[in-house]
Amino acid sequence: MFGPDGRYYLTQRSRRTILSMPASLDGSEGPLLPDSVVPLPLGFAFTSYGLLYLASGIGPSGEGDNAIVVFDRDGTLRTQRLVSDPELRARSI
Repeated sequence: MFGPDGRYYLTQRSRRTILSMPASLDGSEGPLLPDSVVPLPLGFAFTSYGLLYLASGIGPSGEGDNAIVVFDRDGTLRTQRLVSDPELRARSI
């Protein structure tokens, strides 16, 4: 997904975060958020105001919380759990 700044963003489950890289995909990547920010990053979206909504699921070993959290433009956690529902992922499939 391309972000509001034109960079390309993708989840990296092994690091439990979102990575950012140049749109041309020829530069180095870096984390948008700290490593291990959520147990299992599933998907995310940017708002026109610059907020980042990140959905987290339950990982293969059972860790996780099926939640959606919100971050400010600078990566500061704004809402610990906007949504917390053990059936969240099952309902979205």
